[in-house]
Amino acid sequence: MQIRAVSLPATDSAAQSDWYGQQLGIDVSVPGQVDLAETRLSFRDDWAVASAPTHLAFRTFADIGPITRWLGDRVDLCLVDGERSRRFDFLDADTVYFRGPDGTILECLCYDSDPRIQPLSGAVFAGITEVGLPATETASLVSWLVDTVGLSTWGTPRETFAWVGDRTGRFVVVPAGQSWYPTNQEATVIPTHMTVVEPEAATGTHTHPTLPYEITVKNESPLSQTS
Repeated sequence: MQIRAVSLPATDSAAQSDWYGQQLGIDVSVPGQVDLAETRLSFRDDWAVASAPTHLAFRTFADIGPITRWLGDRVDLCLVDGERSRRFDFLDADTVYFRGPDGTILECLCYDSDPRIQPLSGAVFAGITEVGLPATETASLVSWLVDTVGLSTWGTPRETFAWVGDRTGRFVVVPAGQSWYPTNQEATVIPTHMTVVEPEAATGTHTHPTLPYEITVKNESPLSQTS
């Protein structure tokens, strides 16, 4: 699954996007919009909902050592057991966590198989590979993502954590109120709209009946056409 667009609420959409430009050097030429190579991240202040912390993971074309040092000079890193980065063998990737605007927990995943770019800049961020979706009833949300949207779970879903999607792109389903790993930042339900490309899923726009989540599934969707 490829995550092509993510829209989140903001009290000040331009300020939210400016953070990514100023701190991470990502293209933010359009106020309220962060353009990555594969994903467009948008902030919406017309939703009349205050911005709130969430979780996003970026794929990066960098080695973990250089990107950790580069990020450490620009943002507040979140330590994992006292370390600035962590290895996930089951993902064939290294990762570093850091805080974004409004306490959002961001993650930078360095997959072993991805190419490497030097020197480091905003261009190393390839796209969004994870989007957090807290829920009051996680099993119910997972069932909706599978039965209605037509996605597949990845790994073994648990009440406290489930991945829906695949190695390329996935939703992280956790209980509302649980802390986003590896911090004490509480996971909260906020309006989240996403566009994904997944040939096996049900094309069209799917709106959850009780949670403020909307997923548009397309068979093919160039970044220029996402919304």
